[in-house]
Amino acid sequence: MDRKHFVPPLMVIAVAGGTVALLAHSVCALLYGCGCSPSWSDGVASCDLMVHAVASNKACPWCASPPWLFALIFGAPLAVGSVVGVFLSTRARLLSALLITALTTVTGLLLVGVIQAMLLDFEPPESTFSICGQVLNSQTSEGRR
Repeated sequence: MDRKHFVPPLMVIAVAGGTVALLAHSVCALLYGCGCSPSWSDGVASCDLMVHAVASNKACPWCASPPWLFALIFGAPLAVGSVVGVFLSTRARLLSALLITALTTVTGLLLVGVIQAMLLDFEPPESTFSICGQVLNSQTSEGRR
C-alpha cells in the first residue's frame, strides 16, 4: 500500500459524520421546505411542519420521525459515505478522498429524503420551495397526462 495515498479510516468516518451533523437540518429545509435552520442555529426548533402544527401527511418527514427512524435516516448516508471514503482512502489523495466522502454523504441525504417523502405521501407546502415539492409535483403532472 502506498503510504502517500492513505487516508485513515477514522478521518473518513469523521468527515462523513461531520457532514451529516453540519448539513442535516439545512438539507431538511431544502428537501421539505419546512423552515429548519442549520444545526448551529435553531435546527429543528424552527421547523414549521411539526406533527402538532400540521396534518400528518404534511408534517416534515425528518423532524416528525421517531428516534429509531431518525437514526436510520442519517445512518444510511453516513455508512455509504464512510464506505466510499474508506474504499478511496488507498486509491486517492487525502483531499480528494475526503471531498468525495462528503459529496457522497450529501447525495445520500438527498436520496433518502426524496425516497422517504415518496413513501410517506408527503405533501410539501406550496408557499415555499422544496426539492420534494418539485419532484412530487412533476410526478403528479406526468400521471395526469
